[in-house]
Amino acid sequence: AILINYWGFCSNFNAGALCFLWKIYFFLIYLASMIKCVTENLSSSGIYCASFVRLGERKYIQAGTLVDHLLTAVKTWSLGSLEDLVMECRQMLFSHAKYVLLTADDSKPDDFHRLSCLFKITCSKKKKYQVAVIADNSTIVPPAVAFNEGELLLGSCINTVNRAIVLREWICDDQRSILPLLIAMNKYLLQTLLPTTKYTAWVFCGVNLKWNKITAAINPTIMVKLEKVLGHIAACSSIFIDDDYIGRITFSRQVISS
Repeated sequence: AILINYWGFCSNFNAGALCFLWKIYFFLIYLASMIKCVTENLSSSGIYCASFVRLGERKYIQAGTLVDHLLTAVKTWSLGSLEDLVMECRQMLFSHAKYVLLTADDSKPDDFHRLSCLFKITCSKKKKYQVAVIADNSTIVPPAVAFNEGELLLGSCINTVNRAIVLREWICDDQRSILPLLIAMNKYLLQTLLPTTKYTAWVFCGVNLKWNKITAAINPTIMVKLEKVLGHIAACSSIFIDDDYIGRITFSRQVISS
């Protein structure tokens, strides 16, 4: 309304070039406010649709792929850089999915029955969020690309006395690949320390990471150390980078019925 009234005033007053410049000035302010409004609406919608690719022989979507798309979603929503990450897996994901941005206080997202994974994150603006990964069961994930988990373990060494696995001078150009490495290390550690034919294979359940410590590290030494085993079906390991504690990773398995 102010813009229209001022435009009419200038037209009636016939202030010439000065009035024309004022018209442009107010129009640019109006345009900038509209762009900001649209951008905020898009960001506040908090929906990121992810298209996955399966890795190796697995039919499900791997945790590392989920984190990779989480980082893309965080960037899309302009939340700043990721600092802390908690990942809780609820059920295996076999399809594409949507990432839904929630506040830290939201109890549960819509389509809760299709919840595959729940992230709890802290970003550089010191704000806490939840991100729900909701399966889109109507979509089909493309065929898998080559992936060999064993290659990630090259150069690693297990110390059975300390119940730890160590990889020295991890060289990687993209820190996003840290989670597949941690999963591979902990799985190998558990298979070595707790071998048995009475249970199913160890399965990744979740992770808690100080992500900013990972991105700041340069060719670090990574150690995963087994800390707790609950009833031989659940295990929790601590994660260290250059002797600094950065989080923990949990696995579980089931008893094979006779």
